[in-house]
Amino acid sequence: MKMKTSRKVNRIVKAISANGGRIFGLTTAKEALNARFVSESPQYVTVYDNNAQRERKLHKSTLKSFRSGTTVI
Repeated sequence: MKMKTSRKVNRIVKAISANGGRIFGLTTAKEALNARFVSESPQYVTVYDNNAQRERKLHKSTLKSFRSGTTVI
């Protein structure tokens, strides 16, 4: 079954993957982190968490906001 994601989540995921390996701010349902894009699957986004120095696999539905330079979603 295909997961239904909101328009905002789709915009966040597109901005994350288009960020070209640069560090960005990401807010999830539970926390805020500085991260770098690693990979994407239909339901998950994998990022490298600069705060914890490890890779994190985040469910797309938990993504709340994205911030990089002048781009804020």
